[in-house]
Amino acid sequence: MAGDRQLVVIGLDGATWDVLEQAIEMGRLPFVQSRMAEGTWGTLWSTVPCLTCPAVPTLFSGVNPGRTGIFDFVKSDGAPVSALDFEVPMLWELASTQNKRCCVTNVRFTYPPQPLNGVLVCGGLSFGKREAYTYPPELMGKVGDFHSEQIQARTHRLTKDLDGNREQIYRDRIIQHKHRFGVFRGLMQGSRYDLGIHWVGTTDSIQHYCWDHQELIHDFFDVVDADIAVLWEELPEANFIIVSDHGFAGANTQAFYVNTWLQEMGYLAGSRSRLARSLSHIRGHIRDRISSRRKQQLKRLWRGLAGDASSRSDVTGERIRLPAFQGAYGLEPGVRWDETKAYLACKWGIGVAPELDRCEKDRISEDLIHRLRQLTDDAGQPVIQAAWRREELYSGKYLEQLPEVLFLTTPTYRARPQLSTGITGVDREADRRVSGAHDVARNGIILAWGPDIDRHEAIAADLVDIVPTALHLLGCRIPSDLDGEVLGTMFKQASMPGRRRIEYVGPGGTKERVGNGYSAEEAKAIKGRLRNLGYL
Repeated sequence: MAGDRQLVVIGLDGATWDVLEQAIEMGRLPFVQSRMAEGTWGTLWSTVPCLTCPAVPTLFSGVNPGRTGIFDFVKSDGAPVSALDFEVPMLWELASTQNKRCCVTNVRFTYPPQPLNGVLVCGGLSFGKREAYTYPPELMGKVGDFHSEQIQARTHRLTKDLDGNREQIYRDRIIQHKHRFGVFRGLMQGSRYDLGIHWVGTTDSIQHYCWDHQELIHDFFDVVDADIAVLWEELPEANFIIVSDHGFAGANTQAFYVNTWLQEMGYLAGSRSRLARSLSHIRGHIRDRISSRRKQQLKRLWRGLAGDASSRSDVTGERIRLPAFQGAYGLEPGVRWDETKAYLACKWGIGVAPELDRCEKDRISEDLIHRLRQLTDDAGQPVIQAAWRREELYSGKYLEQLPEVLFLTTPTYRARPQLSTGITGVDREADRRVSGAHDVARNGIILAWGPDIDRHEAIAADLVDIVPTALHLLGCRIPSDLDGEVLGTMFKQASMPGRRRIEYVGPGGTKERVGNGYSAEEAKAIKGRLRNLGYL
């Protein structure tokens, strides 16, 4: 619609007010502090699990993971998620169909590049020497070494001695951020785009590696703060929205042995044999000590012995989209599955035996949620921060593939499948390469300002609210099947978005994808990066 202002969306991967407000109290982040005083800010609630994937696909599609079918970085076949796996259109695709020109850089999971009305530089974990990660392809000549492959390879080596190399890792993250943000600024200055989107991924990795050195994290956010201030000076009439896909916290040190707990509750039938319990512990020790290649070989052997699950859901017929650990998570020894009613299905969900009738499933689910919410450790501290029925969080054709009960542990704990002598204990599988983690941190951020944005503080929004809000700011019609809502209270009443009626159009439908996915070599490199960050 003529007269609508530019909209700039900046993603700060893993940003949390826990860190930003602490830095502000120390007199840092002057630009963010000034925008908080002039605009709207608050919490942006992430997905469960609180990972960039599924959070970013949810953020930029406006629909929940039960509809995208994206629940993790890897799919049920072990391959990394790519743009080819997105069945629904993304924000920039919805805007493009309504004649809005878009500039999108470094957003995760956008490879292979899809056509749009504008330009796209794919974000990702590794591209090797691939030449076609932009749209249009000729844009490659203007982005330089956008993915900093040499730095990525060096980081993999440096993290083997994190304490000795932390300063170099910090400097490398600065180099990466400066180059990528500079590409975005140059593109936005070189042409008039209605929508500009840039993802700052380095705010995630710096917190993974430096969480126990908060001064470095504050230094890094100071650099990002100054860069965003310069961009705003260059685009003073634009509306800005800063978002994050999840929060952050310290890495866990303790384990919650969910199957052991379920056994004590009478829902999991465990072997009384000490040998079976010992096998489970031995398997955990092996997982923590052998090479990644040997782990995969043993995992394939273990699944072969246990029997592979069907590639399609028995309930809906849809292709299974959950990662390979879905089902009897870990396929632990010492479990009598024919007598088991509930089990740890994945790192964030408890499944109920499929042969039970609906009433029994509902009863078990409600009982588990009640007990999880009350669970404390030996020191009286909570083990679980939240638990839900899957229907409370998600909907869509992939809902039936999710475990019946979803939960998040407190940051101190992580769910483990092994049968143990106790419900909780020291986590021997905790990743010592990172000091920060976010898979249980739902508290992301939203900060908006601009000519059309009013002053509001401490608002609460959901990832799915960003797409409808952005489309309305752009003067676009909103697909009727989005899960989110327009955050109308943040608009000034006299502004065009504040006065304009929210206009809906038919369902967004599905989106045809083009191009080839990752090669075997690229997939291996991506999974190596994920492993280095503690995701696999």
